[in-house]
Amino acid sequence: MRRFGAILLVLAFAALGSGLLLHLHNAAHAAEHAHVEGDQHDHPPLDTRGCDLHGKLSLPMLSAGFTPVLITLGLLIAFLTQLTPAWNPAFAHVRLECRGPPAC
Repeated sequence: MRRFGAILLVLAFAALGSGLLLHLHNAAHAAEHAHVEGDQHDHPPLDTRGCDLHGKLSLPMLSAGFTPVLITLGLLIAFLTQLTPAWNPAFAHVRLECRGPPAC
């Protein structure tokens, strides 16, 4: 039960990223269209352009302008973490080895 929230978020992101939610929403619109067309009354045709959720699901998650910048930033960070610090062979000892004051 401790990881239920994390598992739920992973499943939600997977459904959103794979297009499953858009497919299910399109199926719901198709069912609405079939229900309206099955009626004998005159109804205006349903339009998905007014659906906010349909618009949000079909938009890209990331703007195309930011993608190259984020990739370059990730590569720069990956490159900088591979660098090793410079080794200084002339290490200065800060601690002085002494016994203390002379005993009388």
